Amino acid sequence: MPGSHTKSAILNAAQNVFMMKGYDGARMQEIADKAGINKAMLHYYYHTKYELFKEVFYHIMDLFLPVILKTVEEKISMRDKINIIVDSYMNFFSEYTFIPAFIMREMTQKPDWFTQYLKSHGVNPPEIFHNLKEKSTSTMDTVDMEHLIVNILSLCIFPVAATPVLKEMLFDNRETEWERFIKERKQVIKEVLFNAYNL
Repeated sequence: MPGSHTKSAILNAAQNVFMMKGYDGARMQEIADKAGINKAMLHYYYHTKYELFKEVFYHIMDLFLPVILKTVEEKISMRDKINIIVDSYMNFFSEYTFIPAFIMREMTQKPDWFTQYLKSHGVNPPEIFHNLKEKSTSTMDTVDMEHLIVNILSLCIFPVAATPVLKEMLFDNRETEWERFIKERKQVIKEVLFNAYNL
């Protein structure tokens, strides 16, 4: 009888294939081959590619989104919230370097993935913007929260998503220089946001 080891092998294989080829490019046969099982066994666990992708996607979101949602809800200053959010994003993206490109690619093709995930966890997406501001101890009357959110995401995601191009263009593919740059990015991003919003 198939067990948890088989399911774990399937999810690991699926994550690798989806990261490399996206949802549309992935094939169930390739996932089965990488998991070391036949296609019939794969379909025993997941009847469709959609079901398998959904589980992989939700697992990735579960790795970092709870920290962000918790920070949004806390009664602390907006400066402290930005500190935590930027550190969380950059640390996570630096460890899981494939995720920014994965998110950008899949979100443009299937924008409802993310909203479906939030709703499945009892989160109403517009409330995130509202609570980030309303549950802050700072006075934020003049801050456009939608632009603030997009600025945070853009500044954090792009450098990691564009790693191959930027590493070659800026540092001639020198790994130590790139690692130094990414470490410095956290503080640079914070200063850009603090200065832009007078925090």
